Amino acid sequence: MKIRHDPLPIFFPFPPNLGGKFGRKINLQNPSLSFTFLRSIKLGNAGFLRFPSPSLDFSPFLSPAMLSFSTTTITSRMIITTSLLLFLFTPTLVSSECELLKYDTNLLEFPLNLEYFEAEYFLYGSMGKGLDSVEPNIAAGGPPPVGAKQANLSPVIKDIITQFAYQEIGHLRAIKKVVEGFARPLLNLSSESFATVINDAFGKPLSPPFDPYANDINYLISCYVIPYVGLTGYVGTNPKLQSPVSRKLVAGLLGVESGQDAVIRSLLYERAKEKVVPYGMSVAEFTHKISQLRNKLGNNGLKDEGLKVASDIGAEKKTQGNILAGDKDSLAYARSPREILRIVYGTGKEHVPGGFYPNGDKSKCQVTTILQQHSDTFVVLHFNLRSIIVFFAQVPAVQSSTSLLKAEVMAGHDDSGKKSNENEIPTFNVENMQSNMKVIYYSRTFMSIIGGVIAGILGFTGLMGFVIYLLVMALTSLCLTAKAGFSIHTYFDTWNRVLLDGFLGGLLSFVLFWTYPFIYAFFILYSP
Repeated sequence: MKIRHDPLPIFFPFPPNLGGKFGRKINLQNPSLSFTFLRSIKLGNAGFLRFPSPSLDFSPFLSPAMLSFSTTTITSRMIITTSLLLFLFTPTLVSSECELLKYDTNLLEFPLNLEYFEAEYFLYGSMGKGLDSVEPNIAAGGPPPVGAKQANLSPVIKDIITQFAYQEIGHLRAIKKVVEGFARPLLNLSSESFATVINDAFGKPLSPPFDPYANDINYLISCYVIPYVGLTGYVGTNPKLQSPVSRKLVAGLLGVESGQDAVIRSLLYERAKEKVVPYGMSVAEFTHKISQLRNKLGNNGLKDEGLKVASDIGAEKKTQGNILAGDKDSLAYARSPREILRIVYGTGKEHVPGGFYPNGDKSKCQVTTILQQHSDTFVVLHFNLRSIIVFFAQVPAVQSSTSLLKAEVMAGHDDSGKKSNENEIPTFNVENMQSNMKVIYYSRTFMSIIGGVIAGILGFTGLMGFVIYLLVMALTSLCLTAKAGFSIHTYFDTWNRVLLDGFLGGLLSFVLFWTYPFIYAFFILYSP
């Protein structure tokens, strides 16, 4: 770095060939202040900022100076600056926002398969008619269920199941308000279909075949077969959702589904020791066998428990009663779409339809695609150049975290702390990205400073540079949130943070650009 021996030379890295082109005179004057430093600034042809006046007064730091500069080349500078800033800070995504929204849509549409099942089963069981009679628009022209009929229920149980039925209609409507959804899939709700499940659970055919529509106990046991599976699906889905709208919906669905499961288990728990006629086995034994079958079909460790368990599995390892199923911390178990299909198909294979869904599920996106996105998509909103810093700053941590989690699963433990026999790759999403948000923010601020310096070098400095840069930052933040469907959570928590981010970016770039020459001048003047 060479220093020109003028009264007060200060070097800036301007390209020499641009010195003349961008040469201008900037007057900083404020009558109310004693401001003799930088009476005039001129950009020399060799790429230097020259300060003819050696007198120095730092009173400008107490109040911003009024700036006025020539507009000789303002048009060209404006074009270059704007183009550069837009290039640097135009918002984008690692995965496009369309993919992110599609990702949520897939996760929300999948539960419709089970909601259709529950709605039809509860409607027919309590009233002897289904969606086609009660709410045909919800069915959307899908094929009617096979083998469904009214159950022989007592008035109290019938009333409870009727309430469940109408609740499920509301669930279907709520989901379809958020996503397009699909028509009702073909459902096999015949007695034979349930009898097959019970036979598989006991490992032998029961005689006579189990009839879910025969009485209260049989129907409640059949209600134990599938609805709980949907509950665990919602638990597994909620952390993977990106949109607050999606999360709010699933939280609401999960709350009611959990209540339904609690009612069913409570009704069965009251009858836990009763014998199921004519099989001579207790209600508790039926629930235990069904839970064992679901664990086997799901093929991902212990995620299902009957009404009676060994004391080492009960709550805090102090009870054998198990009116609500939960892991070692009494938290609800979570299942993936893949596990759910293995169970409801009854085949143990997510790609082999059967059981209650003879034609398979009707989700628009294949479950394997959803799972691939779960494993491979690293979703984070960012800016073009900043993304490089964010990415390289986070990759080591993500790789390390992935290795540890994968090693834990490989060792045979799932996220509930219990044995697992499936190697599933963990998901990295907004839920576990919160801990890395500071990295994103600091990277953004760092690039904001660089952008501000570039803007200043190209001609926009001082108050005007701050204002222009603030506007650019606010505009790009607005574009970002608009691209995200105005889901502010995908970037920062609130609009205030978005605006504050733009403000701080402009302010820091302004301060940095003008701090440099003052500090440099100070050392030039007072160095020995």
